[in-house]
Amino acid sequence: MSGLNAFMATVVASGGCTPEQRRQICLLKGVAPEDIDPATGYDISDRAYGTVRESWRDWASSIGLSEYYDLPRYRKTVALWHKFRPDLCSADAWWFDGIEIEWH
Repeated sequence: MSGLNAFMATVVASGGCTPEQRRQICLLKGVAPEDIDPATGYDISDRAYGTVRESWRDWASSIGLSEYYDLPRYRKTVALWHKFRPDLCSADAWWFDGIEIEWH
């Protein structure tokens, strides 16, 4: 079992993922330490931003966004990226026309 798989098995068995565990997962996946948010352990690299952005675009274009399930998560995702990486979000209107985003 690879180091990442063994670590993931430990995380799953413990019932959750702490910021430090998320950080360790990012490091095992090859994410540069400076691209990991220290408070949350999330990968906030340019690559992660692009992946998340395209995932939402694919989801919305294939089945649409439900008002009560998808839109709250979508708004939260965009707001988090705006908080973590305003340098990427300010120049990139990846939200969809007609959907209001609340910046927190």
